[in-house]
Amino acid sequence: MNYASFRRRFLAKIIDWLFYYPFLFLNSYYSKSNNKETFLAILFSITIITLVYNILFVYIFGKTLGKMILQIRVVKPDGGKVGIKNAVFREIFAIISFFILIVQHCQPIGDLKYIGNISNVFSGLSILENIPFFLTDDCRTVHDFIANTIVISEVKYS
Repeated sequence: MNYASFRRRFLAKIIDWLFYYPFLFLNSYYSKSNNKETFLAILFSITIITLVYNILFVYIFGKTLGKMILQIRVVKPDGGKVGIKNAVFREIFAIISFFILIVQHCQPIGDLKYIGNISNVFSGLSILENIPFFLTDDCRTVHDFIANTIVISEVKYS
């Protein structure tokens, strides 16, 4: 199989972020206000839209819009179509990040200063989860291992 390069995967993620940017801008605007309920509602909406977008596009098409543009696809290691469970497991870090953000911003049981530390550690883990890409022959990240997926290039090189 022709595995997708880190550069193409990273660029695909940037293209996908451009899809989210209007929502992030709106959230940034409300995060500066004192209206915590509006901020949390927008944060929740952005997260749900992002998760649904990533899960459904990977499940239905095997790729997000960014991956479509860069001609890469998510598949099972045998080259088969990704199932809904695989697509959900690929988003496990995003789902955990969402819950950390909600707890961090809601602080439902008083002042939870340690949540900021958990959030920082988790952000570091999100970066470190890409290390296996450079160490494995099939260029898998931690979320690829969790979901039992790989990302391949659809471009045929001669």
